[in-house]
Amino acid sequence: VKVLDLMAVGQFIPPQLALVPSLIRIFDPFQLHCVLIDIWNFMKINVPGPSLYVATSDCSLVTRNFGHYKNYHGFCERLRVILVKNLDTTAVVFKKYFVDALQEEGDKNGQFNQ
Repeated sequence: VKVLDLMAVGQFIPPQLALVPSLIRIFDPFQLHCVLIDIWNFMKINVPGPSLYVATSDCSLVTRNFGHYKNYHGFCERLRVILVKNLDTTAVVFKKYFVDALQEEGDKNGQFNQ
């Protein structure tokens, strides 16, 4: 859990996968195994490097832009299904990180895109 927290704070993984440490209690062992494999596969393909981070104008904060959700949604799909299965306890998190992420992407383009 601590390693996942560090990966989330360091912005090595996208916001959706950064939820895993706080939601780990809802996973059964097989689900956790699958989500950890998704995180591993994301890290293999998207190796973090200094060129991926952007500093704010006053250089007080450095952030990583992961781009549109559609660029990495394949790595988040199993997590999304697990959250849907537990929607009675994860509805707020699901809306913020999965529904709103798609809506924000659609707002930028003037229409809803998937």
